[in-house]
Amino acid sequence: MDRNIIEPINLSNNDNVKTCQTYGMMREFILHMSISQNFVTLFCNDKIEPKYVRRLSLHDSSATDADSFNNVDLSLVRSLAIFGKASQTVLDLSKYHLLRVLDLEKCEELKDDHVKDICNLLLLKYLSLGGGVTTIPRDIVKLKHLVSLDVRRTKVQILHVEVFQLPSLIHLFGKFKLTDIVKPKSEVHEFLSKGKSNLETLAGFVTDRSGGFLHLMGYMNKLSKVKILCESPAGCADQTDLKEAIQQFIEDEKQANVGSRSLSLHFGKCCEGLLNSLKGPCYLSSLKLHGDLVALPQFVVSLRGLRELCLSSTRLTAGVLEALSNLSYLQYLKLVAHDLEKFVVRDQAFCRLLRLSLELQCPTFPTIEEGALPFLVTLQLLCKDLHGLSDLKIEYLKHLKEVTLDPRVTPTTRGTWEKAARKHPNRPKVLLLKSVDAAQSELADYTIASEPAESAIQETSIPALLNQGLVASSSAMRKQSTSVLSNMGPSEVSSALT
Repeated sequence: MDRNIIEPINLSNNDNVKTCQTYGMMREFILHMSISQNFVTLFCNDKIEPKYVRRLSLHDSSATDADSFNNVDLSLVRSLAIFGKASQTVLDLSKYHLLRVLDLEKCEELKDDHVKDICNLLLLKYLSLGGGVTTIPRDIVKLKHLVSLDVRRTKVQILHVEVFQLPSLIHLFGKFKLTDIVKPKSEVHEFLSKGKSNLETLAGFVTDRSGGFLHLMGYMNKLSKVKILCESPAGCADQTDLKEAIQQFIEDEKQANVGSRSLSLHFGKCCEGLLNSLKGPCYLSSLKLHGDLVALPQFVVSLRGLRELCLSSTRLTAGVLEALSNLSYLQYLKLVAHDLEKFVVRDQAFCRLLRLSLELQCPTFPTIEEGALPFLVTLQLLCKDLHGLSDLKIEYLKHLKEVTLDPRVTPTTRGTWEKAARKHPNRPKVLLLKSVDAAQSELADYTIASEPAESAIQETSIPALLNQGLVASSSAMRKQSTSVLSNMGPSEVSSALT
């Protein structure tokens, strides 16, 4: 990455840059070039508004003046993103005939009635909702070209099973239960049983009242990222379907599995038996377990291909930590807890680990022996009460290049780390973690590593900036915001906008 143009906000767990932002001067240059090449048109001052617009991004007050759009032909808009308040003229979605991308997750005026109109946008590929939306109508099934549906910022708790009949749907984000038990020979059952589902990301659904759906996960052969939430004893009462669904998802077909397969599981005490009942051999490239862990489940130790692991628990015991040191192929490890039991990282432990993140309420960091973590490149110590070096000897970490601290640490502590870094042969950078957007942090549940999103442009940073708006006020263009395109790759975004 050329840091003269854009700067990374944070690296993902596989050491790739997925979140970045442009510098202020470069952002102004991009805006100027976009205007000069007629890629972006500005609504500002007393300039005459254009009649034809393809990409429209409205921030704050630029969307509230209905008169500004009287002479604009909205029927040709391909991409629409609204942040803040908007007039009903702009939100009259019946005017948009060619819309492919619709990002309304930060639109304050969005209501359920608007979603009914959205179901008639038959060319829509990417949809992100927020505001006051409480329900997704069954007519969503009419959106045959829909690739991504994001309802994380909505108040939607119940999702109709018909959404799984969408033939092009690849990514489904939210936190929802399903309305009905899927009956044999129903349309949804027939669709899934014939292997027509293209769903790759399912994150995440609550197991309560979803038992009838769990066994259908086996028909979703393309699933690669799954997030399951078991929030209440009622949701754990009958674990048979849940166990079978997870077991089938993690099953190792004894093929050359080299692709990504991620599981995020939020569980309570009632699900401890479920975790211990899962059997190997199994395959996952990344795993997140969120709940009270007394011991490391046996299936975790037997996972083939596990490179990324995140454990979140009230307290992580020495037994759990000792078991983790035996995961010889692990490259990324994140531990989130109130505190850690006393633990020593022995010589040659975590022999392939590249990135270690410790997020603690109490500064109970492990002791690192010389020879441990021989290839560690990045160390994150996220504890606001971190005092000094906390007996961590970074001189033992021969390949260390970066140390990230909680932004709330004292200036004295930060200075101590900077001094220690200057004495290290590699002179690693000492950084403060950028703030994380709440909704986007949920995405980290199934990508494992946290990816800060506040004031940042996500993957395909400059193309995303240009492709999303790009009709806006000049002050709005200087604001950077995440959108529905954040979760898509460059090729997917390009196909949606053409």
